[in-house]
Parts: sequence; C-alpha cells; structure tokens
Amino acid sequence: MGELGARGTRSRPFYCLDMPNPAAHETLTAVEFAHRIGVHRLTVASMVKRGEVRVVRVGLRDRIPASELDRLLATARTSPVQS
Repeated sequence: MGELGARGTRSRPFYCLDMPNPAAHETLTAVEFAHRIGVHRLTVASMVKRGEVRVVRVGLRDRIPASELDRLLATARTSPVQS
C-alpha cells in the first residue's frame, strides 16, 4: 500500500486502485486554468461566478475539471469573433 508517514501511519494513494482512468478526472486550480487560457486568475473567478465555467469541490477547495478547458476552447473555436 502506501509508505509509512511521519506518525507511523500509512499514507493513502491519491487515486483509488479501482478507478478506471485517473487522468479522466484531472482538475486544475484557477491559476492553472487562467495560465492555460491566457487570462488573469480573477477573470477565471468571474467566469465561475457567472456560470461560464463549472467547478467541482475537492476537499475544501474548488477545482476546475480539465474537461471545462476543452469545452471552453471548443466553444471559442466555433463562436464568431465580434468586432
């Protein structure tokens, strides 16, 4: 299983062994997401607040599924540019 931690207890692996595809559940922080789409992290926070980007709760933190990045980029490619 896991290695012994500082207190002599076994640490848990991040992913369960029976999870079919851990990469399918990849999540990003707001900073990581912002960096990938080229905007400020506060812009990402505004997008989340407006409901443009979905978040999932991981422990006490909000994370953005990597699938949201794919969805947002696909939407941007198909939307006409307004001038």
